[in-house]
Amino acid sequence: MDLTGVLLLIDGKSEPHEVRLRLSKDVLTIQHQDVLCISEGQNNSKERTVTLHRQDVGGFGLSIKVPSLWSKTHRGVFAQILHVSIVFLLSQVQVLRNAGDEVTLTVIYLKKIPAFLKLPLIEETPSSPSSPVTAGPRWEKRWMDSHSLHLLLARISSYIPSTDQLRPNAFEVVAMDGVSSGVLQCCSMHECGEWLEAVSQSNNCGFDNINNNVNVHMGWVEERLPDPDLGQCYQPRFLALKGPNVYIFHSPPLILHDWSRGERTYDLCETFLKVHKDTELRDLRPYCFGILTGTGDTHYLSVELPSDTCVLERAYQKAQFAEVQRVVSKTYSCIWHGHGSLLSIDFNLGFTCLDASTKVTLIFKFCQLKGSSDDSKTKIKFLFQKSDARLIEAKELEFPNLVAVLHCIHTFISAKVALVDPIFVENQSATKTSAFGKS
Repeated sequence: MDLTGVLLLIDGKSEPHEVRLRLSKDVLTIQHQDVLCISEGQNNSKERTVTLHRQDVGGFGLSIKVPSLWSKTHRGVFAQILHVSIVFLLSQVQVLRNAGDEVTLTVIYLKKIPAFLKLPLIEETPSSPSSPVTAGPRWEKRWMDSHSLHLLLARISSYIPSTDQLRPNAFEVVAMDGVSSGVLQCCSMHECGEWLEAVSQSNNCGFDNINNNVNVHMGWVEERLPDPDLGQCYQPRFLALKGPNVYIFHSPPLILHDWSRGERTYDLCETFLKVHKDTELRDLRPYCFGILTGTGDTHYLSVELPSDTCVLERAYQKAQFAEVQRVVSKTYSCIWHGHGSLLSIDFNLGFTCLDASTKVTLIFKFCQLKGSSDDSKTKIKFLFQKSDARLIEAKELEFPNLVAVLHCIHTFISAKVALVDPIFVENQSATKTSAFGKS
């Protein structure tokens, strides 16, 4: 999506000033307004050369502000030589900053420049009525590229760092290499939302990216973490769903080896994604969700846009469905009737439990599971419907990793439902209630 607009840049390096943004498919270009000489014209007698000496206080005595205008002099430094503003190109400003203790400037008074820059016009009196009029240089204001941000794996944020406070109609883009756009402020909340949506669609880093060989869904989120000073704070995290695992990184994985250095790695089938309702939110951020893991960890995460939660939810469901079809079954050790046993959750067969001592086996299909409950510690009581629809058989099993088993059962049942009703993958709500009881 191509988009162009004039926004206010707040970068902490200079006074807030207008810039023009140009958004292409995968690049965000920031442009500053500059004054260019498009025609040299004829030389005239108003040209002169001055030498400036750098002072310990005040440097050369020039105050330069964006776009490229020297607007004033410090008292006693340069005022006795020139009494008008000087136009600098941005490149020349950098040369002045890097110069030594002495610089020599060649300056020309251009009568039309003050009006062009909306400055007070200083009237010029001809030396004599017969003085010839010479053609001066021609100048134009143009938008010039300042720098470009590649949007691949770029991070977008409309929040004040670490907080749940929105910037006023503003956002920031941080490229993969850490280069920031600065805070870009829009005229309205609507305009800011349009830019956020457009940049999000252009950064090629949504949760719906799919590799031809392995399902890969990834993107930036922010995690709510405890902080000794703030109580709670948000930190950027890179969330990735790849093959059998869920990864949480501090920075995106760029090479194959990076996938082994995830700060957190979880079995995808043993996790549960929960998009939070308004009543479940912990602060002012409205688009939040939780990832509950088989190890008992819970990650409270935030995204920028409401569409991000929908995309993430759909990607999570597709990733889990693909992983269930790949592994077909998962087996967990348990205790049944006081004996060590194995419970297999099989995509095709349903539940199969084998008592290792007595060799007794129970087999129930997913459709026969009518309910369940657990003690939040180790035990699950399953209620299975027997061949006689009026009879319900209860089976109690004990697991050392209860939460992982509960999440895995939920994942397999959801995949089974999705197979029967493919629209389920697109439309199922992440806040759905588990068919087998609480998790």
